[in-house]
Amino acid sequence: MTQKITSLTRSNIDALKQEVDLREKVRKQCVNLELRPYKDGLVGCCPFHNDEHPSFYVFHDWFYCFGCGKSGDIFSWLMYTKAYGFLDAVREIAAESGKEVSDDFLHQIAESVKAREKFSKEAKRYQNILEDEKAGRVARDYLMRRGLTLDTISHFELGYDPANKNSITIPLYDINGNIVGITRRSTLQDPKMKYWTHNNDFYKKENYIYNLFFALKEPGPLYVCEGQFDAMSIWQAGFHKVVATCGGIITESQIKQLVQYSDHIILVPDVGSDNDWNIFRKNVANIRKVAPDIKIEAVVLPNKDANETPQEVLGPVLSVPQSAEIALLDIVVTGTNEEQYDRARRFLKVINDPLVKDDIIQRLAKRWKKPQHLVEQSLLRTSENRITAVYTVDSALSFLKENELAVKERTVDLQWPGLEPYVKRIRGGHCVCVMARTGVGKTMTLLNLLLHTYGNITQVFFTMEQPVTEIVYRLATMGSHQIGHPLSTKEIENLLTNSEEDERWEAHHQMMTERFSSLRLIDQRMSVEEIKNTVATIAEDVTYPIGIIWIDYLGIIKSKAREEYERVSQVANDLFELAGETGAIVVYAHQLSRAGGSGTVPVTLDMGRGSGVVEESVDLCIGLYRATRENEDINFPERQKIMVQVLKNRHGPKGDFEWVFCTDSLRIHLPEYWIPGPDGISPSEELGTDIEIAERHAREEARRRASANYV
Repeated sequence: MTQKITSLTRSNIDALKQEVDLREKVRKQCVNLELRPYKDGLVGCCPFHNDEHPSFYVFHDWFYCFGCGKSGDIFSWLMYTKAYGFLDAVREIAAESGKEVSDDFLHQIAESVKAREKFSKEAKRYQNILEDEKAGRVARDYLMRRGLTLDTISHFELGYDPANKNSITIPLYDINGNIVGITRRSTLQDPKMKYWTHNNDFYKKENYIYNLFFALKEPGPLYVCEGQFDAMSIWQAGFHKVVATCGGIITESQIKQLVQYSDHIILVPDVGSDNDWNIFRKNVANIRKVAPDIKIEAVVLPNKDANETPQEVLGPVLSVPQSAEIALLDIVVTGTNEEQYDRARRFLKVINDPLVKDDIIQRLAKRWKKPQHLVEQSLLRTSENRITAVYTVDSALSFLKENELAVKERTVDLQWPGLEPYVKRIRGGHCVCVMARTGVGKTMTLLNLLLHTYGNITQVFFTMEQPVTEIVYRLATMGSHQIGHPLSTKEIENLLTNSEEDERWEAHHQMMTERFSSLRLIDQRMSVEEIKNTVATIAEDVTYPIGIIWIDYLGIIKSKAREEYERVSQVANDLFELAGETGAIVVYAHQLSRAGGSGTVPVTLDMGRGSGVVEESVDLCIGLYRATRENEDINFPERQKIMVQVLKNRHGPKGDFEWVFCTDSLRIHLPEYWIPGPDGISPSEELGTDIEIAERHAREEARRRASANYV
């Protein structure tokens, strides 16, 4: 049965390209072209120009000529050689691979072609505005203040859109030279968003590499930096084979492209903060995982990034790269002597090149003033006879001091009702699990904890079960009490459906937008790797660092493991590693297996083990269960008791207490904090000093209980 392609997605297009081997296609069309093997492809004289020396390379799914610059995939090949449009090229490849394309698919392709043409016209219009003597003066002055010459501005086809936050426009080209989007950079001082680009069918930020199409036309190693303006500055310094990943963490998709097109990469990382160094370290490690034998070098700049480095300094520095591992040595191998020895051993374990290992050992021997052979024997010991790190009391107390200062200076303020004494030492890099049975209120718990999280941070909420509309509906109700305009669920429904209330809804809409300006919501089922890539993408577009990642819930996260027990255990471990890699607190809900009892049975760690080992991969584990009917208050049916258990706490006490969940406001309170009104409803409009006093008493009591339960 013929397979029919019905939707235009990048994965469908990529899959179609893989069906036909471009090498065979070129052989059949160019029978007189002499091609010889080269790695996993072919090389020969270019069929597009008078080529005296072989400069044309063709692989399974792409081709490139170093002479004339012609390049692209199998569709581009047909468009060049047969004067096809993209539609005709897709039809031919589909027919050769035994696939049928639907009318909808062809219509979508036609629309995408129109979209690209629209991008192209817009980019040219903005370029003309920038070049206009009067209209583009502001933009040109801004770009020149950033050190760019008119030649560089013209080469990268920069434009100016004064109607959209006075933004500089940067056209984005795909690997085939087609324009697939436009990035904007605001020229305003302290804008809420510096950069923004809209994803579409052919542009996804996490997969995109800026300037790759043009860089591949240049010889030599591939320079890889973070920002687009960094790439422009490096190009201007004379290093034309340069690309930008448009973000800190290089995603797996980007790494695969980089190593496909180059076997020699030179990283030019940002170096303005400790976080920049951590990103650099992770990028080197991640590239090594994908391509262990590739040559990775690095350039450590004297300034924050390439765009902030003067051209007279940038050029000489770029011309003398060093091994990426050597560049990392001084930031990875630090601390007391004992800590340096341990970190050096772990650092050397991931390095395959024996020459690089030898260079590192020589440098460390010189630093430590020890014989090189002794350092080599010690650092290259196998794990079987390796000595663990040994601390003196002096070094251990210093380590304790550093940790305590880190806790004190954290930017995340967790004012979680009743949990404050338990989370006092929870910080970035830690993992929190909230486990309960169906119907107890895991999602509502996460949202209530989110509501009581403060600080100059960005929070990211992954809702994999509920649609984003349901989550934001609940937040609209819960958050209304915090902004001083309390609304019940019924009142929210009325505002949403009653056109006469549009003005009031708009006011509420605006206040909620301001209250949750640093919250990002994603309602898509993902793997942990996809979550990590999404977080990395978000981090580049927000003002504040990502402090907490909320996930609802673990059981829906995608995984390749087949058995439930293995899957849950693996995902829990991956989430623990996600916290460590991102430096954020990861909080996720976990639904217990039904075999462990109903939602009114106290939770134990053994119940969680029925579906997988979770508690080993968390710093804090919270269990929830509902009170039985006989323990509910029949006078206030909207007042539901939730029993809270701190089952595991690596950094503080364990214990248990009660919450009150109000079905009208969707908020969680401590029992002492909930005061019923005359109609049996929590009088949110009267929340005042009495409530604040009651809450303080409740917190003091919770701290007293926690101290008694500390183990």
